[in-house]
Amino acid sequence: SPHTCWKMDGKKVAVLCVLGVLGTAFIGYCVYFDRKRRSHPEYKRRVLKRRKSTMRQDSKSVVDLRDPKIREQFIASEFEQANQKLIEGNMEEAIGHFINFVQFSGNPKGAIHTLQQVLPPAIFNLVIQTFAMIAKSKEKENGSISEAVEID
Repeated sequence: SPHTCWKMDGKKVAVLCVLGVLGTAFIGYCVYFDRKRRSHPEYKRRVLKRRKSTMRQDSKSVVDLRDPKIREQFIASEFEQANQKLIEGNMEEAIGHFINFVQFSGNPKGAIHTLQQVLPPAIFNLVIQTFAMIAKSKEKENGSISEAVEID
């Protein structure tokens, strides 16, 4: 008959049943063990300790811009990286670095004036447009009016 491929002898059925029971038992054990692990009194303390150590490691890579020397180095680095990305033809990253240069400088108007002097007009306009879009999105997030930057 055409359905002979679906017929199984007793051994195949027994093997499949045993495999099904073993698989179910394994999954059940995993669920039981996970519950037992999570309900252990030390579990939360260990998880928090691990998270704090991870956060400490991550925070070491953050630059402290309150220090004037570090801030100046960061700003100079952003300007250099932006120029390097321009040379490489990576416009998006270059604009991002120029925006960081403006945002983190102590004098955004002066930084914009510097960019206006050193950048070709098309690239300068892209930086200003992107900067304006970021300012508008931050304004919407904060629900406040930010200070507009004027270009001389």
